[in-house]
Amino acid sequence: MSRATGRNLEHAVAKGLKGKNFTCKKIKRDTHWISAPDDEIPELPELKIDAKYRKRFAFHVLFEEIERKYCKNPEDKAVMPTKRKSQRGFLITIRYEFFNELLDCYIEVNKKE
Repeated sequence: MSRATGRNLEHAVAKGLKGKNFTCKKIKRDTHWISAPDDEIPELPELKIDAKYRKRFAFHVLFEEIERKYCKNPEDKAVMPTKRKSQRGFLITIRYEFFNELLDCYIEVNKKE
Protein backbone atom coordinates (compact mmCIF):
# COMPACT_ATOMS: atom_id res chain seq x y z
CA MET A 1 0.00 0.00 0.00
CA SER A 2 1.25 3.40 -0.86
CA ARG A 3 1.60 5.38 2.36
CA ALA A 4 0.11 8.48 0.70
CA THR A 5 -2.86 6.57 -0.71
CA GLY A 6 -3.54 4.93 2.65
CA ARG A 7 -3.37 8.30 4.39
CA ASN A 8 -5.74 9.75 1.78
CA LEU A 9 -8.25 7.02 2.64
CA GLU A 10 -7.86 7.69 6.37
CA HIS A 11 -8.46 11.41 5.86
CA ALA A 12 -11.44 10.79 3.55
CA VAL A 13 -13.02 8.52 6.18
CA ALA A 14 -12.39 11.06 8.93
CA LYS A 15 -13.77 13.92 6.84
CA GLY A 16 -16.84 11.88 6.00
CA LEU A 17 -17.60 11.21 9.65
CA LYS A 18 -19.38 14.57 9.71
CA GLY A 19 -17.43 16.70 12.15
CA LYS A 20 -15.96 13.83 14.12
CA ASN A 21 -12.41 13.94 15.43
CA PHE A 22 -9.47 12.48 13.53
CA THR A 23 -6.52 10.97 15.34
CA CYS A 24 -3.32 9.72 13.74
CA LYS A 25 -2.68 6.01 13.53
CA LYS A 26 0.49 5.81 15.59
CA ILE A 27 0.90 7.45 18.97
CA LYS A 28 4.34 7.80 20.54
CA ARG A 29 4.44 6.75 24.17
CA ASP A 30 7.74 7.23 25.98
CA THR A 31 10.30 5.41 23.83
CA HIS A 32 8.07 3.22 21.64
CA TRP A 33 5.18 3.51 19.22
CA ILE A 34 1.80 1.97 19.89
CA SER A 35 -0.95 1.28 17.40
CA ALA A 36 -4.18 3.27 17.57
CA PRO A 37 -7.32 3.34 15.38
CA ASP A 38 -7.33 5.74 12.44
CA ASP A 39 -10.49 7.52 13.52
CA GLU A 40 -12.45 8.00 16.67
CA ILE A 41 -15.96 9.28 17.24
CA PRO A 42 -16.26 11.03 20.63
CA GLU A 43 -19.96 10.14 20.93
CA LEU A 44 -19.15 6.45 20.34
CA PRO A 45 -15.74 5.66 21.86
CA GLU A 46 -16.45 1.93 21.54
CA LEU A 47 -16.12 2.15 17.72
CA LYS A 48 -12.59 1.47 16.51
CA ILE A 49 -12.18 2.50 12.86
CA ASP A 50 -9.05 1.35 11.00
CA ALA A 51 -8.99 2.01 7.25
CA LYS A 52 -7.48 -0.62 4.94
CA TYR A 53 -6.46 0.21 1.37
CA ARG A 54 -5.48 -2.41 -1.20
CA LYS A 55 -5.50 -2.46 -4.98
CA ARG A 56 -8.14 -5.15 -4.82
CA PHE A 57 -10.44 -6.83 -2.29
CA ALA A 58 -12.15 -9.96 -3.65
CA PHE A 59 -15.30 -9.37 -1.59
CA HIS A 60 -15.72 -5.91 -3.12
CA VAL A 61 -16.40 -7.64 -6.44
CA LEU A 62 -19.10 -9.74 -4.73
CA PHE A 63 -20.61 -6.64 -3.12
CA GLU A 64 -20.70 -4.75 -6.43
CA GLU A 65 -22.41 -7.74 -8.02
CA ILE A 66 -25.14 -7.57 -5.36
CA GLU A 67 -25.58 -3.85 -6.08
CA ARG A 68 -25.75 -4.47 -9.83
CA LYS A 69 -28.27 -7.32 -9.52
CA TYR A 70 -30.59 -6.06 -6.79
CA CYS A 71 -30.24 -2.31 -6.26
CA LYS A 72 -32.33 -0.90 -9.09
CA ASN A 73 -33.61 2.23 -7.28
CA PRO A 74 -31.47 5.04 -5.81
CA GLU A 75 -32.87 4.36 -2.32
CA ASP A 76 -31.91 0.64 -2.43
CA LYS A 77 -29.02 -0.32 -0.16
CA ALA A 78 -26.86 -3.41 -0.62
CA VAL A 79 -26.05 -5.34 2.56
CA MET A 80 -23.69 -8.31 2.25
CA PRO A 81 -23.30 -10.66 5.23
CA THR A 82 -20.17 -12.84 4.99
CA LYS A 83 -18.90 -15.73 7.10
CA ARG A 84 -15.88 -17.97 6.75
CA LYS A 85 -15.90 -21.61 7.75
CA SER A 86 -15.77 -22.10 11.53
CA GLN A 87 -16.24 -18.38 12.20
CA ARG A 88 -18.58 -17.42 15.01
CA GLY A 89 -21.03 -14.79 13.88
CA PHE A 90 -20.62 -12.93 10.60
CA LEU A 91 -19.55 -9.59 9.14
CA ILE A 92 -21.68 -7.11 7.23
CA THR A 93 -20.41 -5.09 4.27
CA ILE A 94 -22.26 -1.88 3.41
CA ARG A 95 -21.43 1.34 1.57
CA TYR A 96 -19.80 4.11 3.57
CA GLU A 97 -22.66 6.53 2.94
CA PHE A 98 -25.16 4.03 4.35
CA PHE A 99 -22.89 3.49 7.36
CA ASN A 100 -22.97 7.25 7.99
CA GLU A 101 -26.79 7.25 7.82
CA LEU A 102 -26.96 4.41 10.35
CA LEU A 103 -24.38 6.12 12.55
CA ASP A 104 -26.38 9.36 12.60
CA CYS A 105 -29.53 7.42 13.60
CA TYR A 106 -27.63 5.53 16.31
CA ILE A 107 -26.18 8.73 17.79
CA GLU A 108 -29.58 10.45 17.68
CA VAL A 109 -31.32 7.56 19.47
CA ASN A 110 -28.62 7.45 22.15
CA LYS A 111 -28.91 11.21 22.76
CA LYS A 112 -32.57 10.79 23.69
CA GLU A 113 -31.88 8.09 26.28
